[in-house]
Amino acid sequence: MDADRIQDRDAGAEGRDGEMRQIDIDEQVYASLRELGRTGDTFNDVLRGVLGLPPEAPVPPRDERRRRRPWKPALRPLLAAGLLQPGQRLTWDRPRLGEQHTVTVDTAGNLVTEHGRVCPTPDSATRAITGYPAAGWPAFHTGDGVSLQQLRERLADGSTSDLDRDVAAQP
Repeated sequence: MDADRIQDRDAGAEGRDGEMRQIDIDEQVYASLRELGRTGDTFNDVLRGVLGLPPEAPVPPRDERRRRRPWKPALRPLLAAGLLQPGQRLTWDRPRLGEQHTVTVDTAGNLVTEHGRVCPTPDSATRAITGYPAAGWPAFHTGDGVSLQQLRERLADGSTSDLDRDVAAQP
């Protein structure tokens, strides 16, 4: 076949890795490809066979390509350290909007919104409340005014006794 006779309408367009190209074929070629194919074959599979190319590696279904991490509540270490308690209410004050949102810590370390939505992280709780991403760690506060961010930092530093002194010192 003469290379000059083959026209690529996408000439000059660089294909990305894994991108499928589209070609136009007439009815006779279409019918022949259908006859050559086996049940489950794609036209690409049939053409690879005709051209003597190796079979394409199977692509895992979309759900399997992006494995999600197991759902692990982010507040569990704060519960284990005794810095938070199951049933404890946390608030998010938004004075400019005139809003205050409350979530409750459950026994597993999830946050449960006022509408009953269970959220594994403070960030997912703020998103559930507002509908858009917002930083939840600094937003939610205990009744003593300590943010979840402060609790997490103190736990990481191993200074939970400092936290107890700070809370006791508050009026």
